[in-house]
Amino acid sequence: MSNTKQNTPFYEGGDYKYNAVLSWGLPTWYNHIEGFYQAAHHIATNMLSHGNDTIPIDSGVFPMIFLYRHYIELSLKAQLWKMYDARRLYGQKWSAKKLDEVLQNHSLSPLCKKFESALFSMWEKSLSEKIYQRYKKETQQSLKLLNKVCIDLDELDKGSLGCRYPINNEWKSYYTGNDRINIVLFVDAMQKVREFLTGADDELEAALEAMWSQ
Repeated sequence: MSNTKQNTPFYEGGDYKYNAVLSWGLPTWYNHIEGFYQAAHHIATNMLSHGNDTIPIDSGVFPMIFLYRHYIELSLKAQLWKMYDARRLYGQKWSAKKLDEVLQNHSLSPLCKKFESALFSMWEKSLSEKIYQRYKKETQQSLKLLNKVCIDLDELDKGSLGCRYPINNEWKSYYTGNDRINIVLFVDAMQKVREFLTGADDELEAALEAMWSQ
């Protein structure tokens, strides 16, 4: 541990209950994914509960969109990373270099398509044809919603810069006076996406655990 960190005023000190642990040793996606989702949801519910009394809707919308968006990006990348391990177990070729290219992409729509393709590929290799077809049918609506959300967010803010800066590198606004977003409808879609991604990740973890134990 460097002395620089030790000397940083906000690094550690005060009531130990409020010292956040940044690393538990092995790298994990969970804390980042949960952190971005819960922060986004807190902002959203605060705006919906209190209107403009605490977080003005026209201000809070920017961090809310960014945090939800990054939650989806991290969730998709985390599951792609896990499916990369699964594909290696099947002896399929999917190089680490190719995976790195996927992980460095910040556009959601291509990630979503890659996620769907990899998910179906894993199911096809690990499940019976009957169960595989059932899984495809059961996830059809959820994948359709996820894909639409990713497309919409890419159209709204492809590189996630519009929610971080008011202007682009040409000194023009990212948005116009005609751009609108309904907080209630947006949050409802995000909660449905959250349910699907959490369920998919739970199933993926169980599948990987079973495969590694063989």
